[in-house]
Amino acid sequence: MSNVAVAPEFIQDPQEKNVPGLGRDPARTPMQWDAGPNAGFCPPQVIPWLPLAADYEKINVAVEGEDASSTLELTRALLALRRDRLALNRGSYQGQESDSQDCFVYLRQFEHERLLVAINFSEQPQVVKAPTHGGGQILLSTSLNRGGPIDTATLELQGHEGCIIELLDDI
Repeated sequence: MSNVAVAPEFIQDPQEKNVPGLGRDPARTPMQWDAGPNAGFCPPQVIPWLPLAADYEKINVAVEGEDASSTLELTRALLALRRDRLALNRGSYQGQESDSQDCFVYLRQFEHERLLVAINFSEQPQVVKAPTHGGGQILLSTSLNRGGPIDTATLELQGHEGCIIELLDDI
């Protein structure tokens, strides 16, 4: 979903009413559940509190739920991984060197579980070097089409890609 232009007569946010241009209404429009009337947010005879995005028939939860590479499916996979992996919800945090100003890399550890998280914030592919960690297994990539064994000494990330890697070497 993207921000929606809200005409002055429909503004709800008090901050926007007091200081135009600083309100949150463009990002708080009704949730687009499906392609039905009012995007499934409220009954057809009810006028939503803010306008709907013009593309709600194409961009909505129902459509994203059918697309294995959608943001919704990525979010579901991330939440499931966080529930299943104690290192992600209880583990310690340790920042890591990455040899790239465009990448953020950190280690999460709980007991014997160690997960390396590497995120490329640039549009260009980057190589992250974490040679002290050895090999690992990609548990999840933001591209949702990448997995399997990986050598963390030369981890290649595509533009705007993030990976969660289970480290396989001993502590």
